[in-house]
Amino acid sequence: MAADTDKTGTISVRNLFDFIRKMSNEIKEAASGGIPLQTLNPNTNGDGKIEEWENEVYARIVAADTDHTGAISVHNLFNFIRSMSNEVEEAAKGGIPIATLNPDTDGDGKVEK
Repeated sequence: MAADTDKTGTISVRNLFDFIRKMSNEIKEAASGGIPLQTLNPNTNGDGKIEEWENEVYARIVAADTDHTGAISVHNLFNFIRSMSNEVEEAAKGGIPIATLNPDTDGDGKVEK
């Protein structure tokens, strides 16, 4: 979120207070209902291009919303982290969890031959 909402090139006291109020509201929302998925931007470095790994991570975060509320709750977050931890442990043992395999390598919705 840009604080210079009036596009003057400076941040006025009003801009600053508006920014702080908006961020406070977002923090309250996140604390009560989780992080809204719509506020997440998979373009983490802001270069305008979404890299493959950014898409993958974003898709996993969206999939972590198992209660389909449109937000990542603390419960969703902990389950997500536990799942990733289990995958890392399996990979360290030399195995690849079957759940992480995706036979649709080109994203067309069909299993590749």
